[in-house]
Amino acid sequence: MPFAFCLHRVAMSQASETESEFSCEGLTSFSEPSLPGGNSRRNLLGTITHEQVLRAIHDIDATGAQFSSSDEAASRRALEQWKTLHAFIESTLASLSASAEPRLNDNQLFVTGLLIRDVFLSKLFRLREALDNRDPKPDSFLSILHSILRHVLTLSGILCTDTCGDADSFVPKGLRQIRERDLHNSISNLPRGWHSIPSILSGKTYSPATQRCALTLLFVAYVVGPQLGNDPPSESSHKVVLDHLYQCIDDSLNSHSFLLTTGNPEQSQLTLAMFVCLFSTVHIAVFRDTSSDNGGSPMRPRSFGFLLEVMITVLGHPSNEAILPLQSITPAQHLCLRWGKVVPWTWSVWQDRRAANSEAVVFLTSTWFYHRDAPLKIVDHPTTSLQMALKQHRSASAITIQRTWKSTGEPYSRFLTGVSHPSSISFSMKR
Repeated sequence: MPFAFCLHRVAMSQASETESEFSCEGLTSFSEPSLPGGNSRRNLLGTITHEQVLRAIHDIDATGAQFSSSDEAASRRALEQWKTLHAFIESTLASLSASAEPRLNDNQLFVTGLLIRDVFLSKLFRLREALDNRDPKPDSFLSILHSILRHVLTLSGILCTDTCGDADSFVPKGLRQIRERDLHNSISNLPRGWHSIPSILSGKTYSPATQRCALTLLFVAYVVGPQLGNDPPSESSHKVVLDHLYQCIDDSLNSHSFLLTTGNPEQSQLTLAMFVCLFSTVHIAVFRDTSSDNGGSPMRPRSFGFLLEVMITVLGHPSNEAILPLQSITPAQHLCLRWGKVVPWTWSVWQDRRAANSEAVVFLTSTWFYHRDAPLKIVDHPTTSLQMALKQHRSASAITIQRTWKSTGEPYSRFLTGVSHPSSISFSMKR
């Protein structure tokens, strides 16, 4: 595995007599920003290398980097490890913000993937809980962990929407500061245990901002991390998340859900896009062994219409009778099309063309084909494989693609043979 290979190189460097003898192609140096913590903070000297970041992640994976009031040396080492990660992610965000053409390099993307693993987030939350139970609390350490979580959410948003501050550039500075403060408060209000995060989605006592924060954390752990090549969370945890997502749907149908809160329209669409991406991912995982290509995976009856309405809200309605793809897409639509397995999942769930609003699946499919190989700004991340999607959903994909073919007028074979961006498929712009 790539991470194991990198750690092997790190171990070799530790065994060498001088650090200058270590050589690895493509190592990136990250400038060290200031760290939170007031007068107690200490900036690391010089720069932080890719090697040091990997070593910090390896040590945390191996030991949990737990805080110990009885072992001062171990506590200092743990603090330095988390400071290193904080410096990396803050520097990465700063480089994206400062660049005229922001883009994550391979090292930055690789480390970001390691930071959003379910097992890593679980360790962070366990340490956060241990620190919070200390008397007195090590506030500077807690501040670093909260800042890492905040930056992880920000960086994941950039990665998944392929945008970097475009929308914020039109937002007044005061409003941006309010949003930052609200995000900080939402993270502070999260429960101490990672295992409790799914329950926030259906909780009655949490603010909508905290629930959106929990949804984003689950989205990056269950959808983004595995798509970047990391191991998915345990099978049993998918069932827990699915149960709480179902409760979210029930609450929404009864007009009591953070999914229905008003506010920033773009943020609302992103929340809905994350919800349907997360739902489809855990639904596929839970029913992987029981679903059939002909019958689809079982779903609670009241969920069909709601989830279809969510997709219509994110994608919109086709502009004419011929269901032609969207020529340009929003950040929320990009997230739905590029992350998770929303499109092939809809093929299995809505195979019956008689279902109300099922043309939304055709609209989604045609837009997916149109943008599937489009060049990206931030990073060339993996997307759902067409061949794999067709293999896993044979008859269901045939039904939907035939409907898409009839609607757009494109030859059926075009959809099955290495479809690429609009340059190789020109959808007939029929009115």
